Amino acid sequence: TKLEPLADFKLSILSNCTIDLILDVLPVAAARHHLNLTTYSGEFGQIMQDAINPESNIFKDNPDAILLMLDHRWFDRGTFKIDKEAFVNQAMDKLVMVLDAIEQSSSGAVQIILQTIAPPAQQFFGSFDRVVGGVTMRDIDALNSAIVALSQKRGCLILDVATLGETIGTARFNDLVSYNLYKL
Repeated sequence: TKLEPLADFKLSILSNCTIDLILDVLPVAAARHHLNLTTYSGEFGQIMQDAINPESNIFKDNPDAILLMLDHRWFDRGTFKIDKEAFVNQAMDKLVMVLDAIEQSSSGAVQIILQTIAPPAQQFFGSFDRVVGGVTMRDIDALNSAIVALSQKRGCLILDVATLGETIGTARFNDLVSYNLYKL
């Protein structure tokens, strides 16, 4: 079998959560798909600061793509909000500000990858979470629809983390034990 050279790909990741473990395994996973992946990350929780700074680490070596790896906490969904539309509008305004900043800082020369939001594993009302007002699950469903629509409008790629979470189980996807062990 002839070995093919790996194609170079530079990926920057902006996240509001710890991604060090992911950064370690992504190049190995990418090599299985014939990619020589180089990863860069922004500072922990410094989404807007990194997006507006053209000298930020995420713009180092002109990345091929920037992944916005954000979870439900970044969208300020920690409190009860009865008005789903107001929450989605506020969250999308915040996301659009980051997209605009990235496009301005990179001179529009980078592919942006948005991800859908995996719901938290803990639910207040179980199977009723999608119909009860002011509950995270219902609002995250609406937010994910808005993120997909925004990605289509702006030419961004989509990483459907919500579906991944549903496929493998959000309890395993949002494993608090692993999360807290890594912080030690």
